[in-house]
Amino acid sequence: ANFQGNLPVTNLFDVFDPTGVIYGNLAFQAILNGFPSVDSFFFIGSTLLAYITLKELEKQKGGNAKFWTMFYVHRYIRLTGAFAIMIGLTATLLRQFATGPQSYFVDNEVYACQQSWWIGLLYVNNIWPLWDKTQPMCIGQSWYLANDMQFFIIAPIFLYALWKSPVIGLSLSFLGLLAGTIAPMVIVGINDFELTVSFMDMRKNFDSFFEVYFAPWCRFQPYICGIIFGYLLHRMRDTPKLKLNPYHIIWIWAVMGAIGALVVYGLYGYTEEYMAANSMITVGSLAARVAYRGLHRLAWSICLGWVILACTKGAAGPINSILSWSAWIPLARLSYCIYLVHLVVMAYFNSIFTFPVAFSHAFAVYYNLAMLCFSTFAAYILSIGFEVPLAHLERIVFASIGVGKLPKANMYK
Repeated sequence: ANFQGNLPVTNLFDVFDPTGVIYGNLAFQAILNGFPSVDSFFFIGSTLLAYITLKELEKQKGGNAKFWTMFYVHRYIRLTGAFAIMIGLTATLLRQFATGPQSYFVDNEVYACQQSWWIGLLYVNNIWPLWDKTQPMCIGQSWYLANDMQFFIIAPIFLYALWKSPVIGLSLSFLGLLAGTIAPMVIVGINDFELTVSFMDMRKNFDSFFEVYFAPWCRFQPYICGIIFGYLLHRMRDTPKLKLNPYHIIWIWAVMGAIGALVVYGLYGYTEEYMAANSMITVGSLAARVAYRGLHRLAWSICLGWVILACTKGAAGPINSILSWSAWIPLARLSYCIYLVHLVVMAYFNSIFTFPVAFSHAFAVYYNLAMLCFSTFAAYILSIGFEVPLAHLERIVFASIGVGKLPKANMYK
């Protein structure tokens, strides 16, 4: 979208050609249909939440009022501190950067946060558009935060049940999974929505974005899968290795790789039909659209679950070495702030372009690597200046009222 709608592209017709560099290229399907990457965060986050919380519930025999109060308070402070600062900076300081020939990109970000800051801080900006589409979305990518917070609020229902009675907990969890599977299928079927938001029928409005892509009842599937999988890891915590034949492990990797590839690249066959009609048709049968929208996130979650299980139980080989590389740690610590700043950083750089560009795969790589570098730099400033101090301040405040311990000071000689 940043090439098609924001940058002055000289070869726009080639970009939209069904046999061109984007829609005619199988490799680029990872970008056009890269939406499962968001589900990866839902799944990984809930897996970690379930694993840690179940461990604490065993220690504390189910927890008490203090435990569950801090469960929510800490989460809100942890997410909202840097988020609120980012909203404030966007609504005020960012306007000073609206100096380029396309400065309306920056102005739009400023206006959205001036108008909708409170919707973001209440974490309802994913459902607010369902009844008021005129309200701009401050920090557009924060719809994910709203979903994550809403899922976090109801997560103890499943976690406590899993600790108290695995049978009841798993029954509730699979009911949640069933509901999270049926919801998008019903909504897509009733409204005749497209296979994916990349195949949006331009004759229709953007309702599928609000009703399927943002809506929590359509994004719950990978989150509840993560809770179930976190419980599985908790039960297997004393099992160092998988008791599987190496050949079986290879076959599982092959099957999971094939399923993951189908989730991302499986829509390539519909691309030519979609672009040949100038985005004016809904491609794929209704049955195919309902099935894909309802099941692809489940398939993706299963694939991710296998990767995590294999890595933690000695069945991943060099894949585990790559994913466990210590060089990822600094980026991991900055990932939340990178997420918060990246669209604003891109809006600014798009606004100052003074010359047209010819799109190519090489240019896409250069552009995205540049945005990653600038976003990481901006995220470092946000993290060091606000996120880390706020995290320490939280610990000091709670320690002063008898909740938790003071952070240890590093002594240097």
